[in-house]
Amino acid sequence: MSEKLKTIKELADELSVTKQNIQYHYQRLPKELQLKSSNGSNLINSKAEKIILGKVESGSKSKVVLQILKNNQV
Repeated sequence: MSEKLKTIKELADELSVTKQNIQYHYQRLPKELQLKSSNGSNLINSKAEKIILGKVESGSKSKVVLQILKNNQV
């Protein structure tokens, strides 16, 4: 059975974030996880997706904490 690969757009749409956000984290993956299709599109496998998801969730949590702190200032 072959692994389901996703494009940056597909993952961005799935996570409700920008393609630029996913691209940023994709470019910081180890080279062996940066896959390309035959037409040159970036592809994301399940291992890379887990890493990117952790980065995106981490960033989202930081934004929420900053927003809470900002809202609680007098």
